[in-house]
Amino acid sequence: MANMLGSGISMVPAYMASIGTIGMVSWLIAIVGAVSLALVFSRLAIVDPAEGGVVAYASKVSPVLGRQTQIFYVLANLTGNLAVAATSIAYFSMLFPVLQDPLVSSIAIIVETWILAFIAMMGIGWVARLATLGVVMIALQIVSVGSYGWVDFSPTLFSQNWNVSGTSSMSAIFSGILVCLWSFLGVETASVNSGLVKNPTRTVPLATMLGVGLVCLAYFLSCTVVGGLFTMKELANTPAPWVLAVSTLFSPKLGPLVAAAESVLCFASLCSWIFIVAEAAARAGKDGTLPKIFAETNARGVPAKGIIIEAAIMTAAMIVAIIMKQNLVSIFGTTAVLASLFVLFPYFYSILYLLKRQEKKGALLTAAAILGMLFCFVAIAGGTQGQLALTLIVALALFLLSVRSDKAESAEEDVAKVIPQPQAD
Repeated sequence: MANMLGSGISMVPAYMASIGTIGMVSWLIAIVGAVSLALVFSRLAIVDPAEGGVVAYASKVSPVLGRQTQIFYVLANLTGNLAVAATSIAYFSMLFPVLQDPLVSSIAIIVETWILAFIAMMGIGWVARLATLGVVMIALQIVSVGSYGWVDFSPTLFSQNWNVSGTSSMSAIFSGILVCLWSFLGVETASVNSGLVKNPTRTVPLATMLGVGLVCLAYFLSCTVVGGLFTMKELANTPAPWVLAVSTLFSPKLGPLVAAAESVLCFASLCSWIFIVAEAAARAGKDGTLPKIFAETNARGVPAKGIIIEAAIMTAAMIVAIIMKQNLVSIFGTTAVLASLFVLFPYFYSILYLLKRQEKKGALLTAAAILGMLFCFVAIAGGTQGQLALTLIVALALFLLSVRSDKAESAEEDVAKVIPQPQAD
């Protein structure tokens, strides 16, 4: 629950306001997909609790897919970091309105990125405690809005907000699915390591499904109810939708507290994810999928050079956002969608690995695997032409990297065969 109840949900209502309350259907489809994926990963955690998770599962389908998944996972989380950064500044702007200016907010994201990058290079153990506190506060506000908000819910307003996208109902629904998926990223980490619990064949699936089920309920109720509390224009124009919701339902005095809680969570979460992305890139650097510089560590064992490269990439992306005059909501939407598209490949390969295994699966698990695959197809259909073209280009380019790495490994093996090895006495 903590992995999913993070910054992912923080700006989704504002972005979905461009679609309308028809996004409720998008949520239902995303929930079916999330539950199906949860079943798949909970089963894999039992039958093969492999280190590396989705990367390991993709490698067991094909080494080439494993290498591709490594980079896709790095890219998905790197892109997602920009969404987290945009969310952090968006809620911080409720305390300092000057940050609502697109230029100022983009510069603030760049400054924030480099500050957190240097903190990550020094070690970030304290960040986990801040993130935990922030997640608890976010959970409280989401549950509060999703329950008490129905007292003031207006069916008439909800109906008027149904489809404001200017496109067909089908197009609106599909475009919302990828953003909903962003809120569930991390569903694979809900599967507990079966070696750490008693009776794992019962506990792991139960914990996974209860956790995912509760998050689905909280998301659906809270994000649906706001469509009957505010016009889509109001939601679209606010960089901090939960501040608006809590202030309206309870008291304006709580607005700054909500903004502060969201900012703290996103600030801590971004620092953690900067470190995680660098570690993932370091693993790819060690096996030759990425340049070796990503695997180099400082005195504290942290891949510092990789963190610097990561921060530089994020800075370059924000410079592009400045040139294109993107505001915080559009930055969030673009990066969240791309992150969701990139992570669909690791999810899909994990499902393939489950289907490839020989053991009996049963009707429920087979249905979950099929629904999970269909969900990946449906989610991809929600991308725009430009987003899908970029994703395909990246996927094909990663195959080239995989072939290069395999060729290098083959060359090393050939050398080892030619050079005689010392004989033992």
